[in-house]
Amino acid sequence: MIYLAGIHMSYAQSIEVLVSASTILTFTTIAAQQRKMLAKSEKEGGEIIASPTTLVGRLVTPLHAIPTIATPVLYLAGVFSNKMQQPEWYTRSALDIPMNAQMKSWTRIAAALGFVATIWWHSAIMKALGKQLHYIAPRKNGEVVSSGPFSVIRHPIYIMALVQLGLLSVAYWSWFPLISMVVCASAFVYKIPVEEQLIEQTESMGPAYLQYKKKVPYRIIPYIW
Repeated sequence: MIYLAGIHMSYAQSIEVLVSASTILTFTTIAAQQRKMLAKSEKEGGEIIASPTTLVGRLVTPLHAIPTIATPVLYLAGVFSNKMQQPEWYTRSALDIPMNAQMKSWTRIAAALGFVATIWWHSAIMKALGKQLHYIAPRKNGEVVSSGPFSVIRHPIYIMALVQLGLLSVAYWSWFPLISMVVCASAFVYKIPVEEQLIEQTESMGPAYLQYKKKVPYRIIPYIW
């Protein structure tokens, strides 16, 4: 048993508390960062000047946003409704990796801390984006961003989202986040060309973005794609 803040809990419960806390901290911090930057973008970046014209193009952002949000909500709902223990229905999704209990716990903790570390990754992306932020469309006063994470890959926030889901799969010790990862990856494969085409079609950013693509040829994975 572990005694924490006046509460007795088992070792297993303490792991779920740590993982839950890291989940809540990371998502609330990133959400706050995005709200702040989105408000700045709407004020300084100007109105949206191009948007997807097809139904799939308009739905692709919600398509990857929903599983990204549903993944932690499902886990948190499970453990909070079951006295900070994974309920039986959630444990059915456990990763089938041979590992003793102690090693498994430390691996989950490391993944949870790695998930928290993505706050700084996200912050660097937001700082580089500045007034450009939108979930798919270019803005009137937008400029091509080629600094920070964008100097390595063109869509760093998408690879960050996939890495986060991978970390959550280990932290939750579940393959549920891997399903979300596959859905998101599929959505990104479709979304990236749509997003880039919208930018290339704008008079103010198109030529500069084409040059940027030559300078930074990788979309989300350096030297691969």
